[in-house]
Amino acid sequence: MKDGIIPILLLISVIVATVMFSNKINGKTDDVDKMEKALAGTHNFIAPGSNISFQNVPNKNELHFWARLALAPSYLTNKADRFDTVLTICNTDKCDSIKMLLKTNNRNTLWQNNDDQYCYFLTTSHLP
Repeated sequence: MKDGIIPILLLISVIVATVMFSNKINGKTDDVDKMEKALAGTHNFIAPGSNISFQNVPNKNELHFWARLALAPSYLTNKADRFDTVLTICNTDKCDSIKMLLKTNNRNTLWQNNDDQYCYFLTTSHLP
């Protein structure tokens, strides 16, 4: 009985991987793909291996992991005061207030993007 379980689990794994790959090819996107598309423009401003601080929507910790995947090999940390470049992600209803807060805190916006759910800001404390 135990010898038959391993081939069955392998078969199930292959089937699941095939379905997931098929969905990817057919244009179905997931949240990581959405994040990669939203952050695609940041690569012009971030050198590979850069250290970037990260601020996001409260209680949405998965955004940090998705952004890390999208911006690899750059390193994102939640310690906002550690580096001069900060990636901020907020809900679309907070875009204007975040923009004003960044301006008040003397942050220079290098790049900005919006999608249907979030606004993305890449800012620095240095002059552009």
